[in-house]
Parts: sequence; structure tokens; C-alpha cells
Amino acid sequence: MTSIREQVDLSDIPDVARASALIFLIAGFLSMAVMGFAGLLSG
Repeated sequence: MTSIREQVDLSDIPDVARASALIFLIAGFLSMAVMGFAGLLSG
């Protein structure tokens, strides 16, 4: 998560999107990815 935040800080993203909304979106995508991998392992 920290490396994603650093890339966001270095990218040309509008100030409105830099706020917590972008962090919530990233966290949501990461949680869905983890849930997908958990579904693959449980069978």
C-alpha cells in the first residue's frame, strides 16, 4: 500500500482525487484481489 501511495504522490493526479477517496478505491481493489485468491485456494 505504501508503494502505491508513493506512486500516487509522484504522478500527475488532480488534487481532488489525491484525497482519501483514491486511497479507499485502492484499498477496495486490493481487498477484492485478496478475496479472489482466497476463493481459489478454498476450492
